[in-house]
Amino acid sequence: MDIPSQHAAQLLSALAAVNERLVALANTLRSRPAVAQVLRDVDFRSYGAGPPLVEAYVESTCANGDAICYWLELSWADGHWLVGARITINRPHEDYQDTLSDFPDRCASTMEGVIAALDEAVTDLVRAADHIHPLHLGVADG
Repeated sequence: MDIPSQHAAQLLSALAAVNERLVALANTLRSRPAVAQVLRDVDFRSYGAGPPLVEAYVESTCANGDAICYWLELSWADGHWLVGARITINRPHEDYQDTLSDFPDRCASTMEGVIAALDEAVTDLVRAADHIHPLHLGVADG
């Protein structure tokens, strides 16, 4: 296997691992009594002017309609990888989204670097879920 194919296989494996961790996060949130619904998705997007993106999220909604979104994105631009992660809340009575946690963007110029950045970012989201949810939903768990 040539080097570019090895790197592609490594990235595909890393993205699958990230997705599995987000599946586990969705299942954890789904098991909490305060959570009414959980959505999860991974999407590959190209918005025209910007670089192509891999976007992944888990969104948990409480019975009162408040929704917390655990968001991860990966892009490639100007010779480096960029991994972003944030946690937001949407409340049904507000026309805007509040940011609960905005983790620092992680930049990498190597395959090893982007794989590490993806792992760190999803770890941030999973760890934060234990502290954020459902505190900001205004309900007690269990």
